[in-house]
Amino acid sequence: MFTEKDLSRRLGMAVSEQAVGVINYAVTEARSRLQIHVTPEHLFLGLLEFPIPRNFEKFGINPEELRFRAMIGMGYGDRGSDLSFIDFTEGSKMAIYYGVLEAKELDDVELLPEHLWLGVCKEVNNGAARILREHGLFYANMHSAVLQPSGLRR
Repeated sequence: MFTEKDLSRRLGMAVSEQAVGVINYAVTEARSRLQIHVTPEHLFLGLLEFPIPRNFEKFGINPEELRFRAMIGMGYGDRGSDLSFIDFTEGSKMAIYYGVLEAKELDDVELLPEHLWLGVCKEVNNGAARILREHGLFYANMHSAVLQPSGLRR
């Protein structure tokens, strides 16, 4: 499992406890399915395990429905017997990278779950982003919500 210090070193910025929890949940979810790769869908499931950012509530996000859709679409992927090593797919790496870029663009001092939400949305070639779009959750409107003063922005 990753620590805040380990992820901060790897990503080049501070990482909140909640964001570490999201990434560790994604790794655990992949391992529980005997998968050797963490995908954006695993990150999405991790995000759904934590409270939805306040400004995203207006979109009517139903975590249980989204979780169900993600699990159906995820399948079982690449399986392996050595789960001591787990890798991130290019899509999940890009989603995290986009999240880091969002945090930096917004002048936030640490990576937060809302940045990861935006990263998953921005990395459009994944099932999680498709599910969000099907529910009317697009990068542009989620990004606008993050910028609103009543959200989690500090």
